[in-house]
Amino acid sequence: MSQIYTFHKTVIGHSHVTRGIPCEDASASFTAEDGRYHIALIADGHGQERSFRSSVGSRFAAESALEALKAFAEAVLSSEDTETQFYLDILENPRYRRMAIRQLTDTIFTSWYDRVREDFNTNPPSPEEQVKYAAYCSNEEEIPKIYGTTLIAALRLPKCMVLLQQGDGRCDVFYADGSVDQPIPWDDRCEGNVTTSLCDEDAFTSVRHCVIDLEKKSVVACYVGSDGVEDAYRTMEGTHTFYRDLSCTLAEKHGPDVDAYLEEMLPEFSA
Repeated sequence: MSQIYTFHKTVIGHSHVTRGIPCEDASASFTAEDGRYHIALIADGHGQERSFRSSVGSRFAAESALEALKAFAEAVLSSEDTETQFYLDILENPRYRRMAIRQLTDTIFTSWYDRVREDFNTNPPSPEEQVKYAAYCSNEEEIPKIYGTTLIAALRLPKCMVLLQQGDGRCDVFYADGSVDQPIPWDDRCEGNVTTSLCDEDAFTSVRHCVIDLEKKSVVACYVGSDGVEDAYRTMEGTHTFYRDLSCTLAEKHGPDVDAYLEEMLPEFSA
């Protein structure tokens, strides 16, 4: 059985508590029963007023990504020959890698859009919301902005890791040699309170990705987190330190103890 541990935790931030607004984030994690693949992801709903259903949008993003990544992993691992050919293609063939990742992200985003439109039609905005946000509620192309959210997802297969990101937040990867980096390419449009989003018109083409060859560079930990972590520090080294310290703590805790620790620690950290 795999010794890899996956977990996720979403808590309401201090600023949300003081302003009396709900948590707009969603997260998920999953380990296959046979331990052959692992998934972790986070979706950070937009705090801006127009995105008044971003908490729903982030949940839809988490659900869509989890379903798509599970299906992707199951297909890759369906047979020994399929798995072997996949690693050869995804790691050595840039064109195949782009096509495979595009197919995966298209699946996630299309599923998210379908959920958003179904929710909007099933649960239409209140009359007050329709008046206040008429520019978004009355224009079908603008509806996704009501549900705006970011997404970061990580899939670990036996011989590679697939990392995806649309929007801000960070993915910290720690290696067996003691080094740490954020391997997903950064989008310079994400700065301050501005971020790219699943609701962007160019989301299908601007989503970033990275594939790590685990036989060349062994990964010991991978964290995907909202911008709430990095915003607590002046430099990115602070973010690395946060996750490095968390790794040391997690090495001593298991299962329910981890959840209880995060439930207590994260609100204090946010404050």
